[in-house]
Amino acid sequence: MEDEKGLMPLGSEAKGLLTIFTRDAELKQLLKRTGRQPRPDCPICEGSGMVGRERLFLCKCVALPGPELSFRCFTCHDRGFLRDELDKEHPDFGKAIPCPECALKQQPERTLAASGLPEGAERLGFSFWNRKSNPGCQGAFKAALAFAEGKPPLWLCLLGPPGLGKTHLACAATCRLAERNQAVRYISAPHLLAHLGSLSFPEMSQERERLKKVETLILDDVGAGSLSAWNWGLFEELLDGRYLPLRRTLITSNLGLEAFPPRTRSRLTAISCHIEMMEGLDFRQGKGL
Repeated sequence: MEDEKGLMPLGSEAKGLLTIFTRDAELKQLLKRTGRQPRPDCPICEGSGMVGRERLFLCKCVALPGPELSFRCFTCHDRGFLRDELDKEHPDFGKAIPCPECALKQQPERTLAASGLPEGAERLGFSFWNRKSNPGCQGAFKAALAFAEGKPPLWLCLLGPPGLGKTHLACAATCRLAERNQAVRYISAPHLLAHLGSLSFPEMSQERERLKKVETLILDDVGAGSLSAWNWGLFEELLDGRYLPLRRTLITSNLGLEAFPPRTRSRLTAISCHIEMMEGLDFRQGKGL
């Protein structure tokens, strides 16, 4: 069965390719068994089928995607590291070098892991949104998708009663931004307040500054529970810190716009913020999304 990149999973034959071929007979036997041959005009191996300083590893022209031979990374043959061809006298001789191609592929995973997205929420992607239900939410879906793709709006606010998929769209936007390797921080407002309350004053100040400066902030469920004037003041401080630099911000809330304090409402109604009012049936009751 093929994975999403069109490559077959590593089988016993592919795992065998990670061993060193010390004799030409081993290579010839493997190629005969798999029915593959190196390209005569290959500029990398020059038709030999072997690469490396001592010609000990299979060339990419041999290990093409297929049921027997497959690598996720043809640069390092799935070893995760490379060895530079240096003289023995060189101080870096024999040192393993992390494969740049593997590191590039792992960046989105690291970005997502650092985003603060709750465990299991990565499955809430845009592809799992039922676009046929709740017509009153389709504008929010399109706006969140555009936001996640780096298009306008710079600020997006999704408002509406519970159960319409606001958190789903917030998580989906986080995942898409991480796929694009864009620095993003997801945090629910109740969790943010609890988190800040557990920190010392210097640590709290540092965390607030980080939230102001992160490239994209997704603040979910603003207004949940009973909020004090200090709580609203904190949200206003975060928004003020992101307002003038126009750092991308997505906010969701069960509250109507009129329920926000005047200063917060002023920021959300600014020309840079797009507000989507979501309407429809609660999907948690089995009638919505």
